[in-house]
This record gives sequence, C-alpha cells and structure tokens, in this order.
Amino acid sequence: MTTPRHDGTANSAANGVSHGAEARPPSASPSNTAPYNCNWTDDYVFLRSGIDTLQLSYRGDLLDETRVKLDELKRLAQSENPSERTYAQIEVQGRAFSVLPRGSGLFKYVIVDPWFRISLSDGSGSLPVAFVQVGSDVLTKIGAMRAQSVLGSVLPKLLSVSEGPSISRIDCCVDFSTCYDMESINRRDFVTRAKRISQYVENDKFTGWSVGLRGAIAARLYNKTEEIQVSNKPYFRGLWKGCGWDGECPVWRLEFQVKRAALKEFGNEQADDVVVLCSSLWQYLTQSWLRLTIPSTDDTTRSRWPTHPLWASIQDADFGVADAPTLMRMSVKGSPSYDWMFRTGASGLLTFMAIEDFDDLEEGVFAFVAAYLDFLDETSGARGSLSEDHVDMKIRAIRRRYNLAINERPDYQRDPVTTALMRHYSKGKEHG
Repeated sequence: MTTPRHDGTANSAANGVSHGAEARPPSASPSNTAPYNCNWTDDYVFLRSGIDTLQLSYRGDLLDETRVKLDELKRLAQSENPSERTYAQIEVQGRAFSVLPRGSGLFKYVIVDPWFRISLSDGSGSLPVAFVQVGSDVLTKIGAMRAQSVLGSVLPKLLSVSEGPSISRIDCCVDFSTCYDMESINRRDFVTRAKRISQYVENDKFTGWSVGLRGAIAARLYNKTEEIQVSNKPYFRGLWKGCGWDGECPVWRLEFQVKRAALKEFGNEQADDVVVLCSSLWQYLTQSWLRLTIPSTDDTTRSRWPTHPLWASIQDADFGVADAPTLMRMSVKGSPSYDWMFRTGASGLLTFMAIEDFDDLEEGVFAFVAAYLDFLDETSGARGSLSEDHVDMKIRAIRRRYNLAINERPDYQRDPVTTALMRHYSKGKEHG
C-alpha cells in the first residue's frame, strides 16, 4: 500500500482482494433523532470485500542446506559480472525465486517471486526466521487462504517452523459504487479514535480521505477507479462488473490497515482464518474506531450523532464465510503482458522501418533482426562478449527478473552452490 503524499495530493493505495457478492441496497435509514441534512441518494452498491495486504511471520530455524545455498546465491547476486548475477536463483516447489543482493533490516536473505517476498534470518533471539509479504495481486486473484496454502508448501523446504504464522499486518477492504458526492463530507462528520484526518486532491480532483496514518490502525477511503489508472490494473473493471458495477458511477474503497500491535490487543495475531478475522475486525473498525455521521445541531456530543446511511451500508458489508477466488487463475510467473511486449517492441521496429524506408512488415522484421546482429558484432569489443553470449546472458537476466525459470549453467562451468553444498556435507561426515 502507498502512503498518501503530504503535499495535499494522494498517491495510489493498494489493491484489494476478492469475494464476489450480489449488489445490495443500503441497510439503514437516517435516524429520526437528527435532521436528515445530507444529499444521500440511496445508490450504494456493494461490490466486493477482501484482504489487500497480508504480512506473516514464522518462528523456527533455517535449514542448514538453505543457509549454504543462500550464502552462495547472495554472493552471485552481488557479483560485478552481470552474467553471474543471472544465476542468483533458488527453486522451491517448482517455483523460481530470485535471491536479492541485500537483506532487509535484520533479515540476512530476501527471496522474491511474483507471489511472495520472503525475508529470512537464522531465527536467533527474538527475530522470526521468516517474514513474508503476500503480493496484492495474488490476494485479489486467488484469495488469502489459497495463497497461504501455497506458502505452506514452500516454507518447509527452506526452514523448520516451530511457531506461526502470526499476522504482522492485515489490510481489510470493501469496494463499493456510488454517485454520492464524497467531497461533500466534512472532516467533522467523521467520529474516530484517531487523531489525524487528511483530505486528498490530485489534479484538482478530490480523491479521498486518510484517517490515523502511522498508527497501529489506519483507514483510507479513496476513489479506486482513479487509482487503478495510476497503478495500471485494468482487471479490476472486469471484476467489479461481475459483481454488479454499472461501469459509470465511481468505485470507492474503504480500507483498514491493522498492524500487529493492535492485533495483539484484540488477541488476534494468529492467521488460522484471515477471512473470519477480517469480518470480526470490520465490525469494530466501522462501528467503534471510525464512523461517518450526520451532524446534529441539537446535540454537541458527536459520539451520539446518527450514522450516515452510506456508512451504515458499509458496516453491513459481507466478508463471506470462505475466501473464494473471483478472477482468472494466477500464474506463478510474473512476466509482462503480450500487450506491453508488442507495444514496446513495435516502437523500435516501426521506427527502424520508417528510417530504412520499409513498407512491408515481413521484410522489415528480417531486416531489423539482421541489423541488430550486425550491431552486436560491431559492439562486441567494447562489450567484451560475443553476440551469442550477450543474447544468452540477456535472456537469462530476463528469466531471473520475471521468475520464468531457473537458469542452468553449462556443463563446463563450475557451480559454486553445488561446490559449497559438497563442502558442507563433507564437514558433516567428518564431524559425524
């Protein structure tokens, strides 16, 4: 999730998770204890609820073999030789993880793939052996429970777990559609336990609110249809339409970020069923921690002001009893779309054809490839590698970058990871 900027504009916030649901009318009407002085039009449509961010920690010990492998792979990732860096990968349960050249804080190793960012330590002292950030797209497309199941098959190959998972942070969210003028909400209409409330505008357009940022609990209410134009996640439109969106009214997201300190107070650190957890948290967060109200001129006690009908509908949002997937199957690989590749590749190709005066596409493609090979031959001296070696290295680098596959070394090259493992096992036999 991205924190709003402090210059009066709003950065994009994180994306949400998936439960399809039927559109429902608001479940509450204005209280008769205060004047109905808002311009509510009863057009609230609940679209989906879910989990946007999930951070998990595990206690235990790193396996000796994992430590030996990661030490060598981390050295490869730090190599000044770009060809060597392409081999800084580790395969776990058929998944290709990239090993990063640096750790994260007190965690010595970091491995990443399109689904998970896993930070690993030796598990000594109070430090967890593993800290895992589950990708937002994964949570959206397959749900938290399925993501946890996959993670549960990966981690035992790297470490022995003695305790966990515990939740370090969880973000629960609800997407809804309304044409209600959200900018008409006044700051004092929010009754909250938080001390900080901020309003955000981007390109002279109101984009939302944040409440309690930097605290153990924080909330964001923002225009999600505007945000996905920045985050480039068009699949949300198809997801929302499948849940009842008309494609016209803006989609807004209410999102609560709950950190471990708050979860400890609630006694909800364990990740046994995160969907049930979100459902119970939602009731507290939208009823006790933050509430949108209709101000009353007859009552100066703001906590007694009636709940705004929009907020009453949000309070009633259904998180469901199961973490059901909503979209297409999620690929293990993180490669860019064909749309991006064709647009990017076509730009250079068509420019070349225009410069060289080619009108036939097939002829232009062949001429472009031939010119590229000539260019590689001409620059091989400065580059220090033959054309074939350069192309091979670049392909390996792309495989590693997008976690497409594990790069295999040629038979004639020494594999430092295999050598390190052999030394490790030899020492074990000597001391055994």
